[in-house]
Amino acid sequence: MTYMYTKDVWEQKFRDRHMKLMNPEKSLCDNIAFLKKGTVLDLACGDGRNAIYLAQKGFNVTGIDFSEEALKRLRYFADERNLKISTKMMNLNDYGMLLKLKSFDNIIINHYKPEEQVMEVLPNLLNQKGTLVICGFGYRQQVNERISEHDIFKKDEFKDRFNNLNLIMHQDINDDSRGFFEVYIFEKN
Repeated sequence: MTYMYTKDVWEQKFRDRHMKLMNPEKSLCDNIAFLKKGTVLDLACGDGRNAIYLAQKGFNVTGIDFSEEALKRLRYFADERNLKISTKMMNLNDYGMLLKLKSFDNIIINHYKPEEQVMEVLPNLLNQKGTLVICGFGYRQQVNERISEHDIFKKDEFKDRFNNLNLIMHQDINDDSRGFFEVYIFEKN
């Protein structure tokens, strides 16, 4: 499975982007109070719009992505703001590599739908009482040239997904300019 585009397409998209950081995801900003102070894993961090935002808020952030160009941009934006953000390039579907990471107080996943095996290991990467935030294209989103069926959450797909995580918040969001999104916030038992 691929997320929206192939790795080569994402590399080119990040090379072609203006050197201006996009704003952080609105739903993350609106729900930052759910995050525990401490460490954050930004899974599929792209060029770091959310990682930068969280580092500016005092979190110790690690961003991982499969795009070398995205991570170069993230490091540039972090350096420009005198922020320290750890980065790691890796195959986002390699759950074995994920398990080699330390554990985190928070994990955020924005506009990326991990493969099933990755979903299985996410709770193992959270510290006790840690928070998992998943934001992506909701079930009302239409498939188009940029968004495949695989990228879209099924209705209530994650509500009962994790045995050892409690769902503490779920939102459906209609953003006229970008589409339909869902946000799930979980806390580890």
